[in-house]
Amino acid sequence: MNARLDVKTGEVICARQGCGALIAEVVESQRSGTGVVRMLRFGPGWQYHEERRAWEMSARARKAVAQWRAPRDRRRHQGEGLHVSPMAAPKPGRRHGGQHRGRWLHAFPARAACAGCVTVNTLDATALGVMTMTGAPAGGEPERE
Repeated sequence: MNARLDVKTGEVICARQGCGALIAEVVESQRSGTGVVRMLRFGPGWQYHEERRAWEMSARARKAVAQWRAPRDRRRHQGEGLHVSPMAAPKPGRRHGGQHRGRWLHAFPARAACAGCVTVNTLDATALGVMTMTGAPAGGEPERE
């Protein structure tokens, strides 16, 4: 099943009928010279599962959501998932604007398991209208350093 894009909100939602749970979101960013670039971002708590070869929400994050708390990452990921928005107003004492945490996905197609119904959705760059990166690993796997 291909995940669907809610055009009004920019949210990528589960394709299973009756579910509609949030999987990721499409974020627009202004880039000099290229104009507006659309990228796909998983929220905090999402991780790539090697054995299933799919993105999914961690058990800890699912538990937080079930308790009406916001999921968050346990560890800070250096060089990954930090995007500085040029549109956000800088906070006092900081040089940069607002920060969006999460994991950016540039390799498509990718698979993501819905946190609500566990259906595996396919994330297609063309259907979602997002940017891809040449040389990114196949299948949406995170890059290794």
